[in-house]
Amino acid sequence: MSHLKTTVLITGCTTGGIGHALAKEFQRKGCMVFATTRNPATMQDLVDDPNFETLTLDVCNPDSIRAAKEEVAKRTGGGLHVLTISPAIDSDVEDVKSVFDLNFFSALRVTNAFVPLLMEAGRTSPAHIFSVGSVAGEAGTTYISAYGSAKAALKAWGNTLRVELAPFKYAFLSSFSLIVSHIVQIITGLVRNSKPAEFIKLRLAPDSVYKPIEDFSTKAFYEANDPNARMPVEDYAQIVVREALKPHPRAHLYAGKHSSVAWFATQFLPLGVMVCLSFYTRLHLAYLL
Repeated sequence: MSHLKTTVLITGCTTGGIGHALAKEFQRKGCMVFATTRNPATMQDLVDDPNFETLTLDVCNPDSIRAAKEEVAKRTGGGLHVLTISPAIDSDVEDVKSVFDLNFFSALRVTNAFVPLLMEAGRTSPAHIFSVGSVAGEAGTTYISAYGSAKAALKAWGNTLRVELAPFKYAFLSSFSLIVSHIVQIITGLVRNSKPAEFIKLRLAPDSVYKPIEDFSTKAFYEANDPNARMPVEDYAQIVVREALKPHPRAHLYAGKHSSVAWFATQFLPLGVMVCLSFYTRLHLAYLL
């Protein structure tokens, strides 16, 4: 894939996050980068940088998606080589609906809108779709079951999309993922970005069976999410972009701290063993029984 001719659109480019780091790395490799967020003020450094094409894109709003697609088509002459759908995290049922809308249904909306541009670009060079997944979609992760479920759905959808788009020579990358002729999925482990653990609110219902250990488990959760235990987002972006710019990227890309551990555990350990080894399971047994 010729870097100078490669056009890339990335959702969720808020400064300090995964999408932002990917935008900067793709641009560093010589790509024409369309960086998008719902509110461009949240990526002001990219807006002010003439090396980036910046657009407003609300992945939950079909009109916003349609307008972004038309603008990209206008600026590129109708093609797009790489579509990167970055992650967004909120448990009552309404919260779960919101999480799925942002982390699963939004990927469907954006992909459906931009597939014609990918197909046009694919006439002369490889065209890829990448969706950023998570190890939370591979193994049960306490407190973020809705997020993990949405990422598991994203992976299943990507695997089917890979088959459906194979005749058109796509690649789909989903972190859990990257694309093959191509659909690629990127499975993302622990990555250090701009959102500290304190911003992830752990809310329990008043009658939750876990209420007696809420303070203790919340403290343990924040300790487990120590930024120093995570891969720097810039290192993560280098891994993903290097794979994305290959003519034949792998179908699944594991990137981020402990992502390879998640792969090994899901491939070789029985589910019962994984549950018994879980820190949170042992914590709950110790404090609830």
